[in-house]
Amino acid sequence: MDYENAEEYLHRAKSSFKNTGNGDFVSYANLNLGDLYVKKELPGTAICYLEEALQANPERGRLKILYLLADCYWKTNQNSIRKDSRIAWIKGI
Repeated sequence: MDYENAEEYLHRAKSSFKNTGNGDFVSYANLNLGDLYVKKELPGTAICYLEEALQANPERGRLKILYLLADCYWKTNQNSIRKDSRIAWIKGI
């Protein structure tokens, strides 16, 4: 997969969505950026985008965001945060 092009396109899309005020698409772009960084084995970078996606409180993709966040916290040894994420995930069901 061509991660560099995908990353560039997602950042452009996120910027465009911010300019048009489309918060749902900004959140979805953040989710996709987080997922991309997980696939690139950069969980610390992924966390920033996934947390931003979660702050928008999206209906679409919420469980995926929480799952990826928990995985990233585990990979970066942030156990207390991972526990909080699991609690939020359970409450969100």
